[in-house]
This record gives sequence, C-alpha cells and structure tokens, in this order.
Amino acid sequence: MKKITIAEILHLAADKYLASKINEYWYYGDEKEKYSCCAIIEAAMSLWNEDKIDSVEDRNELIKRTFEGL
Repeated sequence: MKKITIAEILHLAADKYLASKINEYWYYGDEKEKYSCCAIIEAAMSLWNEDKIDSVEDRNELIKRTFEGL
C-alpha cells in the first residue's frame, strides 16, 4: 500500500467531504460535514472502504498522523 500523505487526505476531505455552504451540510439534506475534523475522518473512512487502506490500524494511523500534523 502506498503511504497516503497528509496533503492528500486534506485535499480529499476538502474536495469531497467538507461543506462550503450551509445547505451542503448533512443536517440540511446533503452528505457533507460542517467541521474539517469530521471531514478528515470521513475521507479516511472512504479510502478504507475503497481498499486504498489495508486495515483499521492503517486507517487510524492515517487519522492520527493527520491530526498531529495539523
């Protein structure tokens, strides 16, 4: 497995999982997150679900590394 960089996970979180407008927020009917920390977790989950992350431990390590890097 290729090691996913902090920049890659942040780009994915911002592009696909972070709401830029209030009506994109999941509470208002869309599927995006209001807070960047939640968007990062959703992005990591999506990579794990797509088999780009091999295990739960790798996913958790990616999340931990990203939060520590910020």
